[in-house]
Amino acid sequence: MEGLKLAMSTLVFELWTKEIPTRIFNQILLTSEIIKLIIVSPWITPQRDEPLLEILCRRIRQEEINTIVITRTPKYTWHKVAVSMLDESGARIYFNDYLHAKMTLVKAVNLDYGFFGTANLTYNANFTDDVVIFIKGTGEGKNILERLTLYAYHLK
Repeated sequence: MEGLKLAMSTLVFELWTKEIPTRIFNQILLTSEIIKLIIVSPWITPQRDEPLLEILCRRIRQEEINTIVITRTPKYTWHKVAVSMLDESGARIYFNDYLHAKMTLVKAVNLDYGFFGTANLTYNANFTDDVVIFIKGTGEGKNILERLTLYAYHLK
């Protein structure tokens, strides 16, 4: 799994350009002992070919992961389904209808990392020309993750 390899490498920053939402979900699902998860995405959908959002929601509920989701108010069924799943898992949901930023931030016992870029957490974004920067929470990356976390709190 490429995402896991990146999280364990010594690189602080990596550029991801392919299958971004699936890779982000997989990276989170492979991370043990998550303390906090922040998802900022105007649009969120379940992944059609793999139940990644469902598995993540189950983990959030079972492990009582402190989860914040910032998204737009759902107008479409696919977005309503994803937001409902996250809400039912125990995530705190905030709506910002001016939201354009896309980031996911993870704080775990032994590893902090995040993603910042252009991809929404939607199935269709797996097939678009999007990009995210994977940021590992060491060195210069630690400061950037802290600033992105503060920015995420500002968005809600």
